[in-house]
Formats: sequence, structure tokens, C-alpha cells
Amino acid sequence: MSAIKYINLTIRPATAADVPQLAAWWNDGKVMAHAGFPLGLGISEAEVAAGLSDGSLIIEENGLPIGECNFRPAGDRAAEIGIKICEASAQNRGLGKIILSLLIRRLFDNGFEKIVLDTNPENHRACRVYEALGFKMLRINADSWRDQLGRLQSSTDYKLIENNFVDFSHIHTPRLLLRPFAADDLAQLHEIFSDPETMEHIEPPFTLEKTAQFLHTFCIERGGALACVHKESGKMIGYVLFKATEPDIYEIGWIFNRRFWRNGYAYEACSALIRRAFERLGAEEIFAETNDSQKSLPLMEKLGMGYVGLENNMHLCCIKRKDYENNRNT
Repeated sequence: MSAIKYINLTIRPATAADVPQLAAWWNDGKVMAHAGFPLGLGISEAEVAAGLSDGSLIIEENGLPIGECNFRPAGDRAAEIGIKICEASAQNRGLGKIILSLLIRRLFDNGFEKIVLDTNPENHRACRVYEALGFKMLRINADSWRDQLGRLQSSTDYKLIENNFVDFSHIHTPRLLLRPFAADDLAQLHEIFSDPETMEHIEPPFTLEKTAQFLHTFCIERGGALACVHKESGKMIGYVLFKATEPDIYEIGWIFNRRFWRNGYAYEACSALIRRAFERLGAEEIFAETNDSQKSLPLMEKLGMGYVGLENNMHLCCIKRKDYENNRNT
């Protein structure tokens, strides 16, 4: 499986370089307790390396490993998955739903029709996450295995089909859906990027070839932007830049189809993305820059961004976490 990118998150194949980190996690009783190993696995790095497969995946946030997930074919076009958010700093922030959504979407796109997993029914947080994603409980296997300390444990089997899948990598607003870009967005993205009036304050209009290259390399491979879809029409009407420039600091920007200007869509999309960044993705600062003082600068200020100044003929605005939290509480 090729790497999956989403804003500051990456899911990529595990390599030999990841073996020491995996061994550290697997030998940590706190990390492995829910899997039935409160004392850790007591496994060597050689054993970890021997167990790596095509379905062994590392989860990164801002380029740093925070956990692992895996999948394997389970017959009848089903894939069995597992996940552990191992670093305490990444836990209890809602990242699990987003990461699982990215993995599950890729598996469905690759031809799997069912996703299955099992978990300890006493792990109530995990059960809530799976059920929020659309998994349906198949059965509880009472007292079906013993953990590392010899205590009887139960397991719950879950199954997910695509029609029931709730994708938490998508951001919903009343009128819009923000989602990762896909290859079939090319025509509608080019409709935006090829329009001279839309691109007036950005750069010269794109050719179709340049749009295709940008879509593939920046939007999809690097996960540097989200597509904005108009729910009522189903049309992809906007490109919303969102990328980390350094850990916990993000740049936001937007380009919308001119036919949909002056309807508040850019504000609706960007305010929802700013909210997710501060509340789920650990952002400490979000900034934007523009040379359009008539339309973009007022929108930045409406989004709660303070004016920083003029740098290289660009107006710079930013909002820090404390400002966001103050605005939210007032």
C-alpha cells in the first residue's frame, strides 16, 4: 500500500527502520494492555522484523511516529484491521476516527467489500469509535481467551460495509463537505484554476497539464489541501489549502469557483477547518497571506485572524490557539 496523506497525518508502510520503535511499543505494558499483554510482549527486534508484512503500517503526525495500524485479507473480499495510538500525546484527541477513516477508505477503494475487527468489550472507548464509524457488532465471544496474566477475557467481533461507513476524514458544514482530493476531481479543479479572474491575485491560470500535476503531487500525494464540495449540487467548488509549515503551525488558503463567490462558502469551509485543526490536530498557530486586500483580507479578519503586517508585498494574518480559545469562549 502506498502512503496515505491527510493534513499533518501520514499512514505509510513500516520498514526496517521502524523496528526499534515497534519493539519499544510492543514491549510496553501500558501500550499493549488492551491487547491482553499488560507486561508487554517481551519480543526482540529480530522477531519484530520477521513479523513485518505488506499490511504493517506506521502512523505519523507531523512526521513523527505516534502509532501503528495493520490490515490483512480475511477471505471473501474482507480485510481485517487493527490500530494502536501508542504515544500518550496523540491519545484522546479524536485522531483514531480520522486515521481509521483514511485506512478504511483506501481499503474500500482497493476492492475490499467488508472490514472486520475484534476488540475487548471492556475497551469501551474503542467500541464507541468503531460504532461511530459504522461498524456493526456481530457477536460477543464470552470468556474466549486468557490474557498474559491468565485472566479470562471476552472479545467482540465487528463488521463494516461501505454503505454504513461514516468517514471522519470528511468535514461537514451545513452546506459543504470538505474531503481529501481524488483523481476524478481534475475537471472541476481545472475549472477553478484555469479562470483568469479567479487566479488574478494568485498566479497565471493553469493549463490542464499543470492542474493535473498539481492535483496528483500536492493535493493527493502530499495531502496539502482539501476539496470543498457543494452538498446540494454535488459539485466540487473549492480548493482549501491546509499544510504544516513546521510542527503545529499551519498555512490556510482558499480558491473557490467564481460562480459560487459571495455566498459565504469560503468562510464556512475555513472556519470548520480551523476548528478541526485546533480541536483535533494539535495546531498552535494558523496563518494566511494574500495580496488581495479587498476580498481575502477582510475574510481572514472575519475568521479571527489578527493582522501581522506586510511581508514581501503580502498581507500576513494569523490566529494562535489562545486567541481561538478566547474567541470560542466569548
